[in-house]
Amino acid sequence: MFYKLKFHTIFRQLDNIGYLIYQRLPFDVDRVVDDIGAVFLSNLDYSPVSIKDISKKLIFLFSDVSIQEIEEDLQNFFDDLVNEGFLHSGKSYEECLQKKDNFDYSVSQTEALKSLSYDKTGNRFSTQEYLENLFAQKPKLFKCQIEITNKCNERCIHCYIPHGFKIHTIDESIFYKTLDELGQLGIVSLGISGGEPMLHPNFRDFIIAVKKINVNITILTNLTLLTDEHIELFKNSRVTIIPSLYSLNEAHHDYITQLPGSCKKTIEGILRLRDNNIPVQINCPLMKTNQMDYLELIKWAKNLNILVKTDDCIIARSDRSTDNLENRIDLADISTIVDNLLEQNEVFKKVISADDYEDQCKKLFNDEHGKWCGVGITCCSIDAEGNVCPCPSWADYNCGNLKNNSLINIWQNAEKFKYIRSLTKKDFIKCNTCEDKAFCAVCMAKNANESPTKSPLDVSDYCCKLAHINRLSIERWRKKNVPGYKSYHK
Repeated sequence: MFYKLKFHTIFRQLDNIGYLIYQRLPFDVDRVVDDIGAVFLSNLDYSPVSIKDISKKLIFLFSDVSIQEIEEDLQNFFDDLVNEGFLHSGKSYEECLQKKDNFDYSVSQTEALKSLSYDKTGNRFSTQEYLENLFAQKPKLFKCQIEITNKCNERCIHCYIPHGFKIHTIDESIFYKTLDELGQLGIVSLGISGGEPMLHPNFRDFIIAVKKINVNITILTNLTLLTDEHIELFKNSRVTIIPSLYSLNEAHHDYITQLPGSCKKTIEGILRLRDNNIPVQINCPLMKTNQMDYLELIKWAKNLNILVKTDDCIIARSDRSTDNLENRIDLADISTIVDNLLEQNEVFKKVISADDYEDQCKKLFNDEHGKWCGVGITCCSIDAEGNVCPCPSWADYNCGNLKNNSLINIWQNAEKFKYIRSLTKKDFIKCNTCEDKAFCAVCMAKNANESPTKSPLDVSDYCCKLAHINRLSIERWRKKNVPGYKSYHK
């Protein structure tokens, strides 16, 4: 038998484990393997390799077992990973070589979701939760987002970047130096963002350089500047485009962006990307202007086999000005929206209908030592001025600048990173006894941006109320759809 990594699978060998991620829409799949599995996988790449050839190498590492036992263990292990979607296999080199991993819009979301299953034994433990605990004291950077410019041709009314700040473009030398360090750190996913990233004069060269370090690439853009050259740049690569589209109603979308004609250009860009089989996931923050439009957008996109990600909680600006929060949907209107979004989310419905869901809720409620977020532990961001921050939205929590320091040193040693790494759920006092704790995802950036003292522990009241609405929505859905439903009890 011959095996190879799928094109969209990234493997990293760490100290005593291995990490696999298959980052492809409509959902990512990842997992951790033990030290033996990591050794096995370290012998694979994107060209077919035979079990026999790998076994001949490994016999020197595992001298106490026969080569036949090694071959059997390898094949069983690799076959499991084929079934989980990480590898391709074939009985011959040619058969394995011919298997492709090209993105295909002809595969519906419904069909793709059939391969997504959940362990219902009561012992589920997410890979990200495992990694955040594993690297809590010894952080490992897996994901990074670089804002290559904060200049933008739109002036979105909800944007967390203050419009007066949108004058900076990352220095070319800093970008390439940082990219080299990210390669050394072994990241698996790199986001390229703005502002509007296509405004950077070196955008094309930057993307070409990122492709060389074997990572999954996401590009956050409004697509109004998309050209044929960009299309060719994105084809047949590990690139996913995340455009912001707020409504199919041109007046509503263009009011949000403050750029006439932007709705039409963004939709045209999405359709051009789809015609060229380039993965697209639409980002649609919800606010007063588009709160009646989201279902139409989701259904339109679903017919095209395109995912839409929504967010019903606009974040305050990174300078802590809060005028943009006037666009938040009134809490009185949120409940119906949350119910509708739940009904549209097939992945989430699988999660909340699992047999052990109540046990998972209780576990989350009693979890005092876990983390609310992986920022500073497995992910960070870099802004257009070279500042290293926990995430793009938390830009004024500056942990260091790349003009006078290295990313590796900032990531490993910055006191501000050490502080947020030290925080556990019990430090968020307001959350400790909250009955909605299991239905919330506390965001330190949202807290800090709304707090007069900039404290990430100062929990946003609006987010608390959203968590309560989420809980009631989930319980209503489970009561209607899950046989033997029991109400959640802490």
